[in-house]
Amino acid sequence: LSFQWQESTDNINFTNLGSATADYVNDTIPSITQTRYYRLQVTCTNGTGLVAYSDTVTVAFAPINMFPWIYDVETQNTTTNSNITNDCWSSSPTNTTTVYRWDVNASGGTPSGNTGPSGAFSGNKYYYTEASNGVQGDSAKLVTPSFDISSLTVPELAFYYHMYGATMGKLIVQVDNGSGWVSLDSLVGQQQTASGNPWLLKTVSLSGYSGTITARFVGIRGTSFTGDMSLDNIMVRETPSCPAPQAPTVSNVTATTADLNWTASGSAFQWEIEYGTGTNFALGTGTREIANSKPHTLGLATPLTPTTQYTYFVRAICGANDTSAWSFRSPAFTTIATCDTPTSPTASNPTTTTIDLAWTDNAGASQWQIEYGQGNSFALGTGTREIA
Repeated sequence: LSFQWQESTDNINFTNLGSATADYVNDTIPSITQTRYYRLQVTCTNGTGLVAYSDTVTVAFAPINMFPWIYDVETQNTTTNSNITNDCWSSSPTNTTTVYRWDVNASGGTPSGNTGPSGAFSGNKYYYTEASNGVQGDSAKLVTPSFDISSLTVPELAFYYHMYGATMGKLIVQVDNGSGWVSLDSLVGQQQTASGNPWLLKTVSLSGYSGTITARFVGIRGTSFTGDMSLDNIMVRETPSCPAPQAPTVSNVTATTADLNWTASGSAFQWEIEYGTGTNFALGTGTREIANSKPHTLGLATPLTPTTQYTYFVRAICGANDTSAWSFRSPAFTTIATCDTPTSPTASNPTTTTIDLAWTDNAGASQWQIEYGQGNSFALGTGTREIA
């Protein structure tokens, strides 16, 4: 007989453990970050080549019990065949490139055009479903490590998602506490309209659970390849008493003002805004002001500078010493040029039917609106207008 100890991370695919070739091995298992499985392979050496295996021994990875727990995918190996095993994550189907599946990307957008984000929410890596394979209704499952949430009073699962693509399917969030998978929430269809749109935060209450749980993200494929849904910065934490604002937006931009808005939740009664020029100003170096309502017109207290690019952050104020985290950075917006009033109007070369008008342009305008009327005292708004 010959002996060979083997190891696996999925209890399906086993590899030989180096020199562990005796029926009994006294060895120390190295520090692990995921559950591992061990078995002894016994081979007959009498010419028959018969092989038998011992029962599998499972060395389990202890549930995570330190919170807040935030996983930014940076320690996961990039993969295009759904070989997701690091840090006690797993996926199904796995080890394949021919079906709808979860992969890990670290190179900006997903491989397909017109779907997926332009890059990770943070760092370089994120999970995504590869919708170029499979058919409508196929499912792909991404399973988190296990968590012991006994220490949390109001536990919450949170994650950032990007779901851009005209044929986006459905993302289902499930939890298992040992009694089977239960669907808690879902997102259906396209949630962003461009790859460069901001990632959005989704929160799922775990208040009905205690003890040890595991979460699972189930992607359901839509009708075609433009359905690459993406996940990043997955969190298990205490539900914030003052949730951070989400999805900051900008509208009605003028030369000196802009209307700011965001999605608010919780009991906020004020918000603090920090804005600055460009798309990379560091939080803490911008200008701050308080908004008592939303939308909020920025630039009334201190006018913005014309033809200047700005971004902003916002956080909620829910009470004394109860302030939320800052939102993510808003999309950039650029104030328009001022349109100063023309000066020194003159009239010359009159005929019976025409007259030449001139003025000093102070705004670099490409068109002007003229209003004229009879006499020297007609009221503005009562005359005849034309474009010059």
